[in-house]
Amino acid sequence: MLDSYNRNIYYLRLSLTQRCNLSCIYCDGSISENDFSKPELSLDSIKDILNEAGALGFKKLRLTGGEPLVREDIVDIVKVAAESKMFEHIGITTNGVNLAKYAVDLKNAGLSSINISLDTLDRDEFRAITNGNIDDVLAGIEAVKDLGLPIKINMVIFETNSEQEVELMKEFCDNNNLVLQKIRHFNLSEKKHHSQQFDRPPRCSACNRIRVLADGSVRPCLHSEYSIDPSKIGIRAALIEAISAKPLEGGALAEHQIGKIGG
Repeated sequence: MLDSYNRNIYYLRLSLTQRCNLSCIYCDGSISENDFSKPELSLDSIKDILNEAGALGFKKLRLTGGEPLVREDIVDIVKVAAESKMFEHIGITTNGVNLAKYAVDLKNAGLSSINISLDTLDRDEFRAITNGNIDDVLAGIEAVKDLGLPIKINMVIFETNSEQEVELMKEFCDNNNLVLQKIRHFNLSEKKHHSQQFDRPPRCSACNRIRVLADGSVRPCLHSEYSIDPSKIGIRAALIEAISAKPLEGGALAEHQIGKIGG
């Protein structure tokens, strides 16, 4: 479907959970159970969302969070998406901590690609950024390297990063047949802007995505306060409204927790 600015919207980003097993500094720390306004989407609800999105012409799906691999039914979710035959591409973005456990099953379920968050190769710096153990992520990378899935490494780059750090990550990716995706560190409370130095966030003029959050609400833009509740109008109508409401450019948000909005 085309939005008001003639952009073809065919990419659905579906946040499966607000929960995460890390507490990265750019997600404003971990989110407690008290922050969850609604239960997570059930497998049946996810199936309904995917069927309606597919019928509207969405062809690309990305499963996000929070951390999607904290859901015990993650393999079933990928399988439901693949068996719908509606999506040409099914990707997942993960911190990699649980990836070694699920890698083979995700591939067999129909996953098309994996994005893995890894902001540094320095053990101490990794712990400072995420409060996690880099060995878990490296084990996840090793588990998927031989599965034939395209793998991107999402590196959030801060103003304090040196060129040498970025180059080390590029060498790591080149040596392991991975694609480095450089992401500019940004704050949702500030107006979105672009830079040629980074691969993400994408330019607003070429945006092709709609977001469904972990509570089932639909947003036309990561940098937009506009939110639609499908429980009142149905998921199909909510997706159509979100496409119509997509802004020309992203703005600044009062609510600025990436983990709540779906990354």
